[in-house]
Amino acid sequence: KDKYKIYVDGSYMQGKVGYGFVVLKNARKVKEESGQIDDPFYLNSRQVGGEIKAVERAVEWASDHGINTIYIYHDFENLEKWVSGEYRTKNDLTKNYRHFLEETGLDIKWVKVDSHTGNKWNDYADQLARKGAGENNTGGDNRYQELKEMVNEFKESLNKQGFSAQIKDINNERYASARLKLKADEDLGYIYIYNTKKHHLITRYHQLKDSSYREELEKIWQGIKGQDL
Repeated sequence: KDKYKIYVDGSYMQGKVGYGFVVLKNARKVKEESGQIDDPFYLNSRQVGGEIKAVERAVEWASDHGINTIYIYHDFENLEKWVSGEYRTKNDLTKNYRHFLEETGLDIKWVKVDSHTGNKWNDYADQLARKGAGENNTGGDNRYQELKEMVNEFKESLNKQGFSAQIKDINNERYASARLKLKADEDLGYIYIYNTKKHHLITRYHQLKDSSYREELEKIWQGIKGQDL
């Protein structure tokens, strides 16, 4: 049986919050992700917001790939104790975090590790989180900045058209990518947007639950791109 170990971490640097996680399948790296967090819901808790976002993104990845059991390696013990009930969830961030994990139905095994003690993959997750927090200070992130501005405009346009759009994350790993959660009368799923060297600001609707909305959504997106050009 395949065993999935996921190392998570968060970071707070110069007013910026980042998250990172790395997935090992049978001791081999199969996924890594880092990103900067713009949502004030997480930002107000600084590094803790990054820690929580790292777990949530890792769990979403596992759910999307049909993985039922994961081992989460962490150096911030609250991540486990908020879920187990050992620590009280005193604000909306920790309450939503606990509820989110309970709703996924995943079997999560928690493993506490010590930080900055030479644990290879824990240090790697820390580097990813720092990378996420420092994205705006790096030189090669023009595509990320462009995507960030466009996604925010797209979200506002969707909301004006009667949808309920929420930015879930904007990443700058190997290429700039973003994910929007969309609702109308019901949950519609996700829109993915990429900005790479070869593909400038393209949308993907493979996780849209009702494909009949695709044409309307793409028309709104192209309208935003047209304004930008």
